[in-house]
Amino acid sequence: MSARLLRGLVGGALAAALLVILFYRARAARARIADRDVQFALANGDVARVRRDLANGADPRQILAQRDVADAPLVQRNDAMVHILRGLGAKLSLNAQLIRAAEDGSVVVCRQLIAQGASPAAAISIPGQIDTTALAAAMVSGEWGTAETLADAGARPNDDAIRFALKNSAPKPLLRKLLRVDPSSADVSLELAAMRGRTAEVRELVALGANLNVHTVYHDTPLCLAEIGRHPKTVAAIEQLLRRGTRAAGAPLMGRKDRNQFLVAAALAGDLPRVEQMVQMGVDVNFTVDGESALVASLQIRDTPLMLWLLNHGAKPTVVPPPPEAAPGALHAKAQSPMEVAMEQALPLAAVKALIAHGASPNQRQHSADGMTLLMVAAAQGSANNARTLLDAGADPNMLDARGWSALAWAKTYNHPQVTALLEARIRGASKSAAAITTTSP
Repeated sequence: MSARLLRGLVGGALAAALLVILFYRARAARARIADRDVQFALANGDVARVRRDLANGADPRQILAQRDVADAPLVQRNDAMVHILRGLGAKLSLNAQLIRAAEDGSVVVCRQLIAQGASPAAAISIPGQIDTTALAAAMVSGEWGTAETLADAGARPNDDAIRFALKNSAPKPLLRKLLRVDPSSADVSLELAAMRGRTAEVRELVALGANLNVHTVYHDTPLCLAEIGRHPKTVAAIEQLLRRGTRAAGAPLMGRKDRNQFLVAAALAGDLPRVEQMVQMGVDVNFTVDGESALVASLQIRDTPLMLWLLNHGAKPTVVPPPPEAAPGALHAKAQSPMEVAMEQALPLAAVKALIAHGASPNQRQHSADGMTLLMVAAAQGSANNARTLLDAGADPNMLDARGWSALAWAKTYNHPQVTALLEARIRGASKSAAAITTTSP
């Protein structure tokens, strides 16, 4: 064998080995992306995306490592997703089956599942919703016999269960039985009904024994909550009930902190004159209620004049409202920074620049765990408008998160061509500008 032929064979073998290595590396990279993407797909109930990620090499063990992974799809009646997960080896928990049976009104099946160990009080977490219980599912469907079976077995009513029981005209004996199981649930439901202006529900709950003098963690009575929510009909109904001496007379109109809370309520209503009046009275312009400030409220309702007035009178866009204290019956909301809300509401560039002029950062990192900036979030979501606004406001497209990913990497990973093209153009433009500066420097 000639030396030339030998070299050719060795070179061919090396090339083939290199191609094999590159192939397996590419497949491993696709699998890593699929492993990450499949978690989003599961949370969103996206069956086609889960199938695609599994075909791209997502590790079923990563999916099955999530406890009771098939529960949410079962409760949401996403049977195609349940079929996929069961094919991977996922098991359906008794609690999820109980919620499904309760919604179907299957009293016999409910009793069988409880006898096998299902908990009538268990709740299943559904992405983007509050926890779902078997009792609430029965109330939504108007299955009163099933609801009574669950109550007898120890199910405790949450606000959803009480609200749908009232909305669907549940029998009064059933309602009284539920409130005997957990008397505090009537008071919590009363607070929520007052805050949301559900006047008829307030009257029914008081008739069933709810206490009009109950106080939240922020010292609010139902009357205060109705005032804060600007529900005059509900306020009038509660005042009438108090004058009649329902449960206990003389509930205070305001707690110690309510004057500050009315500032946030006024901002949510877009009532600039009232906001001005309260700030002049000495109310703290940065006071937060349940993770929300007046500035955040103005951004949520897209009221630019109110936002500018607050910024010019001391509102700080750098302040992230603290999360609310955990307490029984407390009303919770996710705390967001002003810049996060501005992006969520897709506010125009002028509003974002106003926030930045008063101290906000266009490069703010949204999540401390993964270090994603707002630009990365916009890129991952495919929001070209938000990405353009942030870039025009000075956001740096070259920043990296904890994984070492840039905004461009997020846009490419989730296949958002419009955002990808925008980011690539901005990065090229910045590189040319930097090169020009280097060339012209002495």
